[in-house]
Formats: sequence, C-alpha cells, structure tokens
Amino acid sequence: MEPDELDKWKAELIAAIETAIEAAVARALGQRRRQHHAQLTDPLTWPDEKLLTRAEASFYADATGHPLSKWLLDKLAVSGGGPPIEYFGTKPLYRVGDLRAWLASRTRRARSTAELRRLLETNPRGSSATNLGEPQAKSPPRRGGARAL
Repeated sequence: MEPDELDKWKAELIAAIETAIEAAVARALGQRRRQHHAQLTDPLTWPDEKLLTRAEASFYADATGHPLSKWLLDKLAVSGGGPPIEYFGTKPLYRVGDLRAWLASRTRRARSTAELRRLLETNPRGSSATNLGEPQAKSPPRRGGARAL
C-alpha cells in the first residue's frame, strides 16, 4: 500500500469507529433516559424518601387507587388530619413513604356496607386499622346555644 492510501484507510477506519462509539453511547443514554422517564411516570416505583408537591401527591394517591384531590390536600393542610408535610421555604412537600402510610391508615376493609357503617359509627375519624373495633371517646356536649350579650 502506498502512504496516501494507508492514511486514507486509517482516516476511514477512525471515522467508522467514532460513529460506532457515538451510536453505542446514544443507545445507552436513550435507554437510561427511558428508565428514568418510566421511573418518573410510574409512581409505584418512586422511593419512599422522594418529596412530592401536592399535585404529585394527588397523582400518586390516584395511581395507588385512592381518590385524593390536590384541593383536599390543601384543606387537610389547613384543618389538620392529612399526611405529614415538610416545607421547603413556603412550599409544602410530602414524602412518598409518609403519604403511603397515611393512605394505608385511612383505608378500611369491610365485607358489606352495613359492616362499614358499624365501623364508621364506632370509629368515625380513627386513623389506624388496629383500633377499628374500639369505641372512640365521646366529646363533652356543648353548653348553651346562644351567646349572652
């Protein structure tokens, strides 16, 4: 081979190798992006320590079969009774693990609506499955209806 032909052949070989490397890297990155995208869009794969906004928390609850709107989370954040909240500045955030535990504590099992009614009568706002059969302490009756002027 002549030196010019050899240089031309080397340049073609190097170009082919670079193209093959670029294609392999693009495939690997594409696969990694697809896995990352699937992890972002499939809430069942989210780790317990992941922080969620209210909209994401609502999406997570819906994906796990619990109808929970963003507006209900807003209301519960003010009135109490919702899942534990962490704040980043003024932005409320929910941990997946805390949200999962809270949703599980609010879920009740019953074999019929009559059984569910009995459970709700004995434990109207109870939050754990362990005390479903235990009666709740009653609040004292309110005194007087009208305020004295």
